Amino acid sequence: MKKVANRVGLGCLICVAGYALFSYLFLFLAPLITLLVTGQTQLIDQMGLFRAILYTYQSSTELQWAMQLFVSVFGCGVAILSLRKMLNIKIKSFFHKPEHGLRYIAQGSIVQLGISMAASMALTILTSLCLGLMGDVGGSISSPDFSLRELNPITVTLYLLSLLVVAPIFEEILFRGFVLRALQRYGNIFAIAVSSICFGLYHGNLSQFVPTAIGACIMGYIAVKSNSLIPGMVIHLINNLISTVQVLAIDYLPDTWSTAINVSLNLLIFGGAILILILNAKRISLKNNNMSNLSNGECVAATIATPGMILFLVYSLWQIITYFF
Repeated sequence: MKKVANRVGLGCLICVAGYALFSYLFLFLAPLITLLVTGQTQLIDQMGLFRAILYTYQSSTELQWAMQLFVSVFGCGVAILSLRKMLNIKIKSFFHKPEHGLRYIAQGSIVQLGISMAASMALTILTSLCLGLMGDVGGSISSPDFSLRELNPITVTLYLLSLLVVAPIFEEILFRGFVLRALQRYGNIFAIAVSSICFGLYHGNLSQFVPTAIGACIMGYIAVKSNSLIPGMVIHLINNLISTVQVLAIDYLPDTWSTAINVSLNLLIFGGAILILILNAKRISLKNNNMSNLSNGECVAATIATPGMILFLVYSLWQIITYFF
């Protein structure tokens, strides 16, 4: 148990630490190469090397989304290759033919989105109340900036590749594939819970941690029930696509129109999620299938006591705290 949990923790640590490392490498090298190729080396003379690099990066939407794509591929990719070797699990085993059809995917998408939205709203309200009672401590629950301010072909291509291709494929393979599958022998409930928390922590900020972790429980349930990552990848894509539509509405439509579209969409999804859960209440079940002699509590205690998981938890919580303040 501890050996598997330690390797899972190390794999998740490789992902988040690799994400940070590749971000810094890209942040330095890509703008520098851009300055040299475009012949704008006078900026280095005028502003200094590091200020010129930062200015070039901040003024280029293409570079910003290229970095997002680059670090997602390499951060998750290195972690996937590491876990594949450490856990000896074949990636092709994640892609069995789903045991449920399109209706199951559609219903899962609505439920996952509805629950994530409700969790996000609840977090916002609760945090605002807590900050109000505590006074001005300087914290905030701001989300990363996913706006698309320049609709040129390169930026749009990078944006769509990052959110609608790389994220659904790589993140599902890593978290609902390797992490969940490795822990599944200790019970489906335990595996879904741990993989969902790891997925939430991977995002590195409070505003995404809670809704993504809760939504990931639905994704994990679907992965276990369907015995495939394909439905989860489709649901992940739909989730990011709807978020993209909402962001574009905010960026390019008048405030009244964007507010009306986003509120209506949220109400429809949340209402649909409640209706689906009510209609399918008797069908929602999950066999735990714990093949070990350990209880869920013993599995949790063994997991968080491993060096790999401790390092991952410490690093991830540090990221969330520093992002909050």
